[in-house]
Amino acid sequence: MATDSIYNDTIFVSIVAYKDPHLQRTIQEALRNAANAKRIFFGIIEQERIEYRISPQKILYNGQIRYLGVDPIKSRGVCWARALAMTLYVGEDWFFQIDSHTMFDPGWDSTLITAAQNCSLKNPNFVISSYPFPFKIDGDKWVPEPFNSMVLVNVVKANEKFTDNLRLGFIAKPMNFEKAVQGFHVGAGCLFSTGRFVDTFPYDPQIYFSGEEQTISARLFTHGWDIFHIPRLPIYHLYEAVDVPTRPKHWDKSENEGRTLTHSTLSKASNTRVDSILSGAKDLGVFGLGHKRSLKQLASQFGVDYAQRIIEDSAYTGPTALLNSECEYSWDTNDTKLATYPKLIERLTEAITKSSQYAEHLEKIWLYRERIIVVDMNVGEHQIAFDITFKDFINLKVEMFDRKNLLDIQKIFPQISVNENKRLEVLKIKIQTNKIERHLVTAIDAVIGQLLKAI
Repeated sequence: MATDSIYNDTIFVSIVAYKDPHLQRTIQEALRNAANAKRIFFGIIEQERIEYRISPQKILYNGQIRYLGVDPIKSRGVCWARALAMTLYVGEDWFFQIDSHTMFDPGWDSTLITAAQNCSLKNPNFVISSYPFPFKIDGDKWVPEPFNSMVLVNVVKANEKFTDNLRLGFIAKPMNFEKAVQGFHVGAGCLFSTGRFVDTFPYDPQIYFSGEEQTISARLFTHGWDIFHIPRLPIYHLYEAVDVPTRPKHWDKSENEGRTLTHSTLSKASNTRVDSILSGAKDLGVFGLGHKRSLKQLASQFGVDYAQRIIEDSAYTGPTALLNSECEYSWDTNDTKLATYPKLIERLTEAITKSSQYAEHLEKIWLYRERIIVVDMNVGEHQIAFDITFKDFINLKVEMFDRKNLLDIQKIFPQISVNENKRLEVLKIKIQTNKIERHLVTAIDAVIGQLLKAI
């Protein structure tokens, strides 16, 4: 994208509000702090009684506000309202979903577009998302409270476990990265992507509240989209606190009086739908899972296994610098590959070079979506491929198209078995995840060195 697109690209801002006194201030703050306010267009769904609703015509740039007021008694919850807000989108370059109590840094629009352009080089199908830093209200002032400039990574809450359903709680964890990192869970109140997001992931109006973010995250992953957390996120959220007046909630008992469909009815149906999506048990079409990546791959990569109801430590702690490499990888046009992490590839190439006179025959090193490194080498009549999978251990599979030295290789590595096709099976090497890079380089050095000596 051209540099001038950072200033001129249009942004559709989706906001839904339920009896929120901060809605109008949020709109004004977004316009006031934008690098180019004229390119901001809002889709507003306000669930409020007529006498208390905002007046879009009184807000500067009122022609950029598409507004629908809804009687709160007829509201069916946040996802239903977000689905309505998406109908107000008319082809803007970017889609930005926020909550109705949000504060903005100066130039927030250009900051997000710049970050998005960088993320698009890593995967053109992406979202930038997180739970934002907080802000507080001091009299008439909105005061941001960024407690650091780290990346806020969404992780599973400590001690959170699966119970009788698949819904989990998540929090934002500050991590010391200077560049964007890949994550696995969105914050629905801060979701920035290309306009294609609207057509690809229409909001499911049948989900009530709980499970909103988990289902969106699973849909993104299985459709081949990536979630990125960026440093210095330029927006802030007004969280519930002792000194913050409590806003009415859709599920409050008083709010459900007179409703045909109560919170209880909507929530029960929604919970069933969420579980069916996360279990992959039901095909829900555009509201369901994709086919580019599986929930099994999600479990392997990020540690949340919905099928087995297992949560690995990595889901609580967040990504490591090595596995994500601060998103320093390139994008391959073949959608089945995620290409390379340069720092790790450099180390591997160096290890191979030092370990063997055959290093010049190295063809390529790839990192697949399933976090597998593939090292291809051609040595005379021999072709060697190492498949290395990150998890608790590394599976190292060596396939030799020349079979004559299989038994010699098996003597060196007793863990390797020879199948009926005279192919080498799997060699497992235990790797400590917190020291994976050092151990990996050492393992590759030793294995390649010994293997090539045996050939």
